Amino acid sequence: GGAASSQVDDCTACAVSRQASVYPPLDCQARELELCRASMGALHADIVALAEAFEAEKAGIAAEADACVRAAQESAARSERLLMLRTKELNTVRHLLTRQRALQHAAQTAAHGKA
Repeated sequence: GGAASSQVDDCTACAVSRQASVYPPLDCQARELELCRASMGALHADIVALAEAFEAEKAGIAAEADACVRAAQESAARSERLLMLRTKELNTVRHLLTRQRALQHAAQTAAHGKA
């Protein structure tokens, strides 16, 4: 019943007009029903194959997405480590500059003391 039977009816109506000259009407209808069933079977097989291909593609995309996420996380972790190293480096430079100023100040003070 439903859509399938109306499709079969369309097929038979089509067949009767197209092939009536070749087959007697009843044979024509029977043959067209056969052809219809066969083509519906083929369509079903195509749909199943497409669904399987879609699932495989979806799984592939999901795997790629996971790999991208992992790569992004690794990249973020590397950036974080670089930032920490850069911060340490800046702190060291700051510390050295402070010591240098203190030494210069001490040297100036000593020079003034001598003068």
